[in-house]
Formats: sequence, C-alpha cells, structure tokens
Amino acid sequence: MDINLDIHPKPFTEHLEVQYFPAEIESDGEANVNEYFNNYTVSENGHLTNSLRGFPLDGIEFQVPSNLKGLVFQESLNTSDENCGKLFRVAGTFDNFTYWNYDKVPSAADGLRQAFEVLAVADELNKPLSAKDIQNEIDHKLSIKKEES
Repeated sequence: MDINLDIHPKPFTEHLEVQYFPAEIESDGEANVNEYFNNYTVSENGHLTNSLRGFPLDGIEFQVPSNLKGLVFQESLNTSDENCGKLFRVAGTFDNFTYWNYDKVPSAADGLRQAFEVLAVADELNKPLSAKDIQNEIDHKLSIKKEES
C-alpha cells in the first residue's frame, strides 16, 4: 500500500505541544491534555513526573536539534482515488517535546535519544571538507610517519 505525504507551507506555521509516551493509546479523538494530564505534571530540577492510567511516568523536555524540524502528520481520507493508499498531511511542527518513560528516568541509553545521536553523527560525517582540511590531514599523517621512522 502506498503512503503519500501532503506537505504544504501553511501547517508549518502552527506550533504544536508534543508529548512522547511509551504506550499505544487506542483513540483518535480529542483529549483534554491540559486539564487531565498537564495539571498533574510535577517538575523538579528539569525532571518531570506524572502517571498515565496508574502507571508512573518519568520525563524530560527534549530539544529537537537546531538543524532539524519536528513534524506531526495526520492521516487524511483520500477521497480522490481509493487505490492511492494512505494520505498524510502535516498538522503542525514542534521544536521540543516532553519525552516520557515508564518508571525510569530518561537517559542516554534510551532508543529515542540514541536515534538523535546517530543523526548528529551522520550530520558530522556528511559535512564537506575543504582543500585546506584535507591538506592538514595529509600533513598530520606524514608527520606521524616521520616520527615513527
């Protein structure tokens, strides 16, 4: 089945408040998050605590790297062609989000945090090198070889 992304500039102006939960919630409806969840979030020294359906949550505010943009997609009915597959539209953007774990403090060992680290490494590996950078590396390697002989 095809997945189509419909990306228009207008939704990029809508900034969303995003929370990442390690759970599957079987609902597509509206939720009054401010009244029933955010009001019960406790913050101490950047560490957040709350609970979801009786399960303790520990969280942190996570900043999306400055060279990236967080996008929220919403599935839309594709009425133009029923053989076209699923259609997703951009609902808005985010620069930071609240990252929650069940009963453990989020750490660098979490899969999501490691995924962002991989993105940072990939970004560094893909930076172009100038001729001066290459020459400096060659000179450095030659100087090491001279010292060894």
